[in-house]
Amino acid sequence: MPQGLKVPITYPPIELLLEDGAVYMEAEDPRIDKRFEDLLGVQQFAAIEVGDEAYILAFNVAPGHHRDDILFRSVSCANSVNQKIRRERMEGILRGRRGKSRRRYLPRRVPTYGDFDLAAARSRWRASAATSSTTSR
Repeated sequence: MPQGLKVPITYPPIELLLEDGAVYMEAEDPRIDKRFEDLLGVQQFAAIEVGDEAYILAFNVAPGHHRDDILFRSVSCANSVNQKIRRERMEGILRGRRGKSRRRYLPRRVPTYGDFDLAAARSRWRASAATSSTTSR
């Protein structure tokens, strides 16, 4: 493949890809540019968009595979890649905010409290016992 090769966004397979999220095309499809695909050495290909249309991953597909199988696997791959991208973005956000969050939620100084006593009691009182004692009166 020639270095620096660019594919215009108006190329029909790219337009279909951006519309559907995944595309599979064969050499006989009239929407592909035969000379361009020959330059790439491609007969059949699949492509997926990932990262909210930030990236396109394209795959050369060996003959003998069913279109629906290729699309299913391509979409599964796109979902996996998108999940990883989202997780890495979220981890980056959390890493950047970790120190800021702690400082924001903790008080600037230790609070002082007045003099008072704390007490706690544990009760085994049940609603059924309360109901029966109030109705028996």
